[in-house]
Amino acid sequence: MESNLKKIRKKLNLTQKDFAKILKTSQSQISLYEKGIKTIPENLKFSINSLLSKKEISEFEKEILETYEMMRNENNIFSKIAAINRVLIDLNKELEGKMLILDTLITDDTNIKNKIKNPIKTTLKNLKKYQKHLEEILDDSLILKIEEGEDEDGSI
Repeated sequence: MESNLKKIRKKLNLTQKDFAKILKTSQSQISLYEKGIKTIPENLKFSINSLLSKKEISEFEKEILETYEMMRNENNIFSKIAAINRVLIDLNKELEGKMLILDTLITDDTNIKNKIKNPIKTTLKNLKKYQKHLEEILDDSLILKIEEGEDEDGSI
């Protein structure tokens, strides 16, 4: 460790004076350790190792925060993908729920059927309108299949 002490100090971006202050020793002692004139005591080695591990943890935490900030950025492609996924999941849940309600309401009551014909036609028209575009997205070579064994309809 003696031969690497200067590299360690530089990695921590500290002067000999600051390094000595943190390790509760003198600047001259740090100089002697760095030159290999004196051997670093075990308790000081332990303190240096603790400093290094704190620095590594700090750098790791910084990377996590930077990644989190990048993910939060609305202009980030991953944020856009996540937002689209949420919308599609919500849309599918809503459609599924409304279809259950629709099935329970419609029996042989022609009055109810007549009242919902136009909204159903509009919904089908919109689904057909976007179906081709969505299929083109699925066929795009840039999109990776995450799950193996998907059927053509997207189910497993």
